Amino acid sequence: MAALAAAVVPLRLAAGLGLCSRLLSRRGSFLGSDVTPFMPPTSLAKNGSVRNGVVPRRPGRRVHTTALAAAAAGPGRETETGAGATSSGTAGPYKLPDLPYDYNALEPFIDTATMRAHHDGHHATYVSKLNEAIQDKGHLTGATLHQLQKAAIKSGAAVRNNAGGHYNHSLFWTYMAPRGMAAREPSGKLKDAIGETFGSFEKFQTLFNGACAGVFGSGWVWLGVAEDGRLSIETTANQDNPLMEGVVLSKNTASGDRVAHTGGRSSIIPFMGQDVWEHAYYLKYQNKKVEYFSAWWNVLNWDKICEYYEKYAAKGQYIPVEM
Repeated sequence: MAALAAAVVPLRLAAGLGLCSRLLSRRGSFLGSDVTPFMPPTSLAKNGSVRNGVVPRRPGRRVHTTALAAAAAGPGRETETGAGATSSGTAGPYKLPDLPYDYNALEPFIDTATMRAHHDGHHATYVSKLNEAIQDKGHLTGATLHQLQKAAIKSGAAVRNNAGGHYNHSLFWTYMAPRGMAAREPSGKLKDAIGETFGSFEKFQTLFNGACAGVFGSGWVWLGVAEDGRLSIETTANQDNPLMEGVVLSKNTASGDRVAHTGGRSSIIPFMGQDVWEHAYYLKYQNKKVEYFSAWWNVLNWDKICEYYEKYAAKGQYIPVEM
């Protein structure tokens, strides 16, 4: 009997892991269709480089999803790596930027698991799909990431979604920091501009959080500089951003009405944005997205945001990011 029990337990465990893999890899799951399918820990590596589903990571260095794919392939099977390689192994001009901090650096406000999935899964997939999308579009050869934003809508859905996803996330990572490592509130010219436009920093936070809650489905909420030089809060649907020519700002995709607490501008230069896709918060906050919106303020790097405002946006210039 003891021998029989010892044989049954591994079989049940394997069946359970297989069920998890099938459930999590289904398109349309709550994590979104661009999530890398779940791999049981035992399938990740047989050479000891990955143990119990934990990828060892050197301080200040990102683990690429190509490394995960190589580990999963096992000895004798290689995936394409090196400059220009993406998570799917498709070489191209656009690359996944490193995080400027470790995966667990934003705890407890943004959890480690979310950061891994968000950066190494979702963002990496946008980069991979963008490189694929431009392969048959010769007019986009050599385009900078900013130039792609301007041409994104007229270049088709694949370029629009993935160029936007790449730019938005590349900017997003840069203006967050571990609590205590950066200014908690704006200063200088940006502080003055926020006070002039919104009345106070606290009132601005309330309006911004309200706009986040008002987005129907997935999208982004932005703080940017309008054509008259004043600040404005605006939203975009999906992975759109205000740099895209022809984009419609702050429109509720369900009702068609303007999103509450937004300025209703036709264009802005964004220098700070909040990701309101479920993949940004669902592992920790589930359906309590308002709690995530409030917690997010604890990890904002206002030194960097003020720099972006004064050096670029206030002068009518977009914020440059890595390709």
